[in-house]
Order: sequence, then structure tokens, then C-alpha cells
Amino acid sequence: MPKKAKSYRLKNVLFLAISVAITTALARTNLMGVIRSLGEVGGFGEITAFLGGMMFVSTFTIAPAGLLLSDLATIYNPILISLLAGFGAMVSNLVMVKAEDNLIGELSPIFNKIGGKKISHLLHSPHFKWTLPVLGALIIASPFPDEIGVALMGKTRLSRVKFALLSFGFNTVGILALIGIIGVL
Repeated sequence: MPKKAKSYRLKNVLFLAISVAITTALARTNLMGVIRSLGEVGGFGEITAFLGGMMFVSTFTIAPAGLLLSDLATIYNPILISLLAGFGAMVSNLVMVKAEDNLIGELSPIFNKIGGKKISHLLHSPHFKWTLPVLGALIIASPFPDEIGVALMGKTRLSRVKFALLSFGFNTVGILALIGIIGVL
């Protein structure tokens, strides 16, 4: 295979590695404190909640996003924060589905080489077919990163509108539960 084709095939893996590096660098700065200050002092709590929701879906940003959202919930109405953050999470999940389609396309040859066709066939059998969207929805509702849940739900035949509504609902409930749990502690 030509060198150019190989590098193109793994471009999303490269983007993932770059995002890990950038997130690590940002985590070492006082960026979250600055964002919280804008939300608190500048009256940008709604925008901050939306951005926190967008960050809530990723493995690399879920911890600071959870703390940021629970912090905002002490200043603003927790239900409003959850709704705005749920909308931000839904937007991120829709972007993630599109990026995941590209990433899956890039990694399919590797997956197939290690026996992925058998696993794929098993997961699409009648016994497992209904479990993918249910398991995906549970993962999205949980305070865990959404990548796996989005991947599972993305493999179903849900329309983008239904996926968006489910993502919004489950993320909103999950964020509200997390805010409540952290608020109790």
C-alpha cells in the first residue's frame, strides 16, 4: 500500500493523540478556574454550562467538566445547568458519531485482520441486536465517557434525530444525577 494511503488511513488516530496531548497541557494550567470565573463573575454561566456539557462526553475532559458543572450548579439552578449541559453533550455526541464513522472506516482493516468479522456478526445477530442501543443509552446516561455508548448506538439504525433526542435526554439525566451526587458529598 502506498505510504500516503497508510498515513491518511490513520489520521483520526493521530488527531486523538494530539487531543490527548493538548488536554494534558491544558489540565496543567489554570484554565478551568478561569472558565469558572467567567461563569460566576461575568454572567456567562449558561454558556459555560453548554461548554461543560460538550466536554462531559470525552474521556479526556469528563473529570474537569463534571467538577465545573457541579460548581456551576451551586451558583445557578441545577436543572438549568443540566439542560444546557445536556444540549452541549448532545452536540458533541453528534460530532462524535460523524468522527467515529471515519475512525471505524480507518480501523476496519485492522479489526478484520484480528477476527472482527466474527465479533461483528455476533453483535448483529437477533440475540444481541436489541442490546446495542440499550447498552449504548445506559453508557451515555452514566457518568462515564460517552465514546463507547455513542459507538454502540451509532451501529444501530437510529435516525440522527432519534439519536440526538436520546443523547440529550440521557446526558441531561446523567449530568443532573452527577451534580446531585457531587452536591451531596
